[in-house]
Amino acid sequence: MFKRVLVLFLLAAFSTGAFGSITMLSPSERILEPGALVELGSIAPGETLQLVFATKSLHSTWEVASISPGLLPEAWGTEFVKENRTLTLKIFVPKDAEIQSRNLRVVLSSGDLSETIDIVINVRNGLVKSSLLEKNLRAGEYDSVKYSLRIVNESLGRHLVKVKSSLPVYWFSPFSLALEPGQVLDSELEVFPVVHGERDFSFFIDSELNSERLAVLPAAIEVPPTLQGKFISAFNGYPFFTHSLLPSYLLNALLSLIS
Repeated sequence: MFKRVLVLFLLAAFSTGAFGSITMLSPSERILEPGALVELGSIAPGETLQLVFATKSLHSTWEVASISPGLLPEAWGTEFVKENRTLTLKIFVPKDAEIQSRNLRVVLSSGDLSETIDIVINVRNGLVKSSLLEKNLRAGEYDSVKYSLRIVNESLGRHLVKVKSSLPVYWFSPFSLALEPGQVLDSELEVFPVVHGERDFSFFIDSELNSERLAVLPAAIEVPPTLQGKFISAFNGYPFFTHSLLPSYLLNALLSLIS
């Protein structure tokens, strides 16, 4: 981090009109002149945008980063954190934020000196993309099978998702994943079949930051029958997810005794 700040500082020192320049480190690295307009990208409702600036410029040391009063939308929030060489301004987007572009004015100040830049962010859904690398798998009874999931976070903010399925919970246990901005994440979805047969089902990717269902991923599983599985099917249903056959067996036995 220090080397990166130093390089950007030296670039600012040798650029024209560098007085009062602003060095942004995140979400992208750039040297900005006061009054610059920066289009940062997109963020989803419920996420947090982190703006990180270097404290040092050519002729100034910035002490505080904030949003210009009156320009922060209703229900939005901010948090400022100062460290040795950086200033971090967190902007909290509410989960019910309107889907639209927002123009915010960032103020960096130190004593009587202050400079501003304008940032544009697009608030929208659909920034987390999910896919299965394979949709149809074959498994042995009582052997687990693993589906490969790929999730891409195209947002400026960190996102939390919940992975669920239409299978019973003793076949597939839901779990959560954290996605960093711009991250491509590969994960394994392990399914434990307990009876044989063929079954179509779906995996669901739900946002834990807002109410959006991010993806419905169709899948299928085939479990060939085994001798043990045929006996166990009386208790678990035959084939997938039918009612237990054991009551029918008992009723037939009772009727045979009566007749």
